[in-house]
Amino acid sequence: MVLFLDERDALACQRALDSLARELGMANNAEFHFRGDSHQRRLEFLRTVGSHRFSVSAFSLDKQKCPVDSGYRYAPSLMKNVAKIAFENLNLPPGKLRVVFDSVGDKKFRAALKRYLNKEGRLGEGVEVAECKGSRSDSDRLLQLADYCAGIANRKALGKRGDDVYYREVEKRFVACRVWGPPGQRA
Repeated sequence: MVLFLDERDALACQRALDSLARELGMANNAEFHFRGDSHQRRLEFLRTVGSHRFSVSAFSLDKQKCPVDSGYRYAPSLMKNVAKIAFENLNLPPGKLRVVFDSVGDKKFRAALKRYLNKEGRLGEGVEVAECKGSRSDSDRLLQLADYCAGIANRKALGKRGDDVYYREVEKRFVACRVWGPPGQRA
């Protein structure tokens, strides 16, 4: 999850990524994909976003290792709990949030997630999800940033050799990078 406290910071980061895409000769709807991008493109992407103000809260989960009775094998329960924990890690200041998810989720789920997060002040005193919408990652550079950060967090959680260079580029942005596994295997 990537958080921008100021909409101007978010727009500036988005413009910088659009500019990088043009410099690299990418088509308008071409995406930055951590998994598919070359080492050099990853570094250029991370250096481009490095000067912008945002925070990252990541949560790595191996669903196959979750006990069946944990509730984490049911996708909506999983997403609600992971989102709640990711938001809690950010220590949000009071205000209204606009939450954007990759549009692979359906409208019904996004509405349920908004209700869940707003119920009983789950996000903190005075914090409210005002809007919860879907967007396509091919047209949203900030979703691509979130995907990049998720890729970095995942590789860090897996302990992949040589990938610490990516984490170092955005390390100061990570406020939390949690790994969940069965009891006794939590990190």
